[in-house]
Order: sequence, then structure tokens, then C-alpha cells
Amino acid sequence: LWCYVEQALEQLPPTQRLIVVMAQTFRWSETRIAAYLQAEGEVISPKQVREQLRSSYAQLEAALPDDIRAIYLENHSLNDSPVSVP
Repeated sequence: LWCYVEQALEQLPPTQRLIVVMAQTFRWSETRIAAYLQAEGEVISPKQVREQLRSSYAQLEAALPDDIRAIYLENHSLNDSPVSVP
């Protein structure tokens, strides 16, 4: 599974990939991600971070082969992942 996710992540634009990594790996909230990106010169709000996450999760899910999606996401979607961590 990881190799498919890694390949799909490589297809995301750099900012979207960074947002996904910060949300999933570091468990950062949309507000914290937006603040970090703003400090780096990006113009982005927490709402836009949330939208980027939803879009990224949809792209990642679509990039998975059908059989892998059926096995690992049978009753779930990547969009079911919590987008905001307190």
C-alpha cells in the first residue's frame, strides 16, 4: 500500500503534498498549517488548507488501483480522515 501512496503523493503539487504531510505526519491543524505556510510567504487561510486537504485526499484515493482501494478503503474514504486536529 505504501508504495502506491508514495507514488500518488509524488503526483501532488508541492504545496498540497506538504499540507498532507503536515496534517497526517505531524497531526497539525489547518490553523497551524496555514500559519506555517504564511510564515513561509504563502497566502493561505485555514479554510483553504481544509479545501486543499480534501482535494489532495480525493486525488490520492483516485490514484490508488481499484483492487488496493477495495481492500484498504472498502467502507472508508480518505476524505473520512479527520482534517482538523485540535
